[in-house]
Amino acid sequence: MDPKNIERAALYTLIIILTAALIAGGAALVVHFSKSPGEDTGGGSGTQTQRRDTDATREPNESTAPIETDGTTAPEGTDAETEPDTDEPITPVRVTTYNEPKKMYALYNANARESYTTDSVILGMFYMGDEVTVTGEADNGWFQVKYGTRTAYIRGDLLTDDKSKTEATIKVYTVPKTMYTTGNINLRESYTTNSEILDTIPEGTEVTVTGETDNNWYQVEYGDKKGFIKSDLLSDTKPAETTADAEG
Repeated sequence: MDPKNIERAALYTLIIILTAALIAGGAALVVHFSKSPGEDTGGGSGTQTQRRDTDATREPNESTAPIETDGTTAPEGTDAETEPDTDEPITPVRVTTYNEPKKMYALYNANARESYTTDSVILGMFYMGDEVTVTGEADNGWFQVKYGTRTAYIRGDLLTDDKSKTEATIKVYTVPKTMYTTGNINLRESYTTNSEILDTIPEGTEVTVTGETDNNWYQVEYGDKKGFIKSDLLSDTKPAETTADAEG
């Protein structure tokens, strides 16, 4: 073959190879620059920066349960009520003292308390129908009363001006029963601590119970006397004899 033809063929071959290489390289560059910024190609080892859309509005998570406060679900479209501030001072209760005490009566067995709240100490009890000396009233509905020599308080709904509302019903027993005094007990003319004392019965004495009232008094007979004793002052159990009694 003519040497010139060989050189010409080699040159054409080289041109073809170079042209193919240029075309391949251009295609690679086009593919590279057509990808979105920050998109992870999955094959590179370099760190990719993720683009964040800070102006996007997030949709609420509809699957999230309503917020619960103190065991109750807040009504839809409203704010949940918050607990009151327990550190706030409590408004003091004002007590108005009467110029002249007045008489009222216990509608039920009513606790006489040290203060005008059910959390205060119980000093004693007025029984249904008992006459109560009322010396004043608090602006939270309690009455200030006299209990012996002390000042006490009773809820206003436990007292009445009408004594007839306090009349107790007496259930008379068909068969009387025997009970015993638990201390030196007053036998009274009626079922109230304001009634006349007929006698004082020594502790451990046997009495005959003939009935009971619906305000917790027993109707009893003691010797030739008939009267009433508070039910919590009698017992079904006969007291044990003391050594002195046994010897005497």
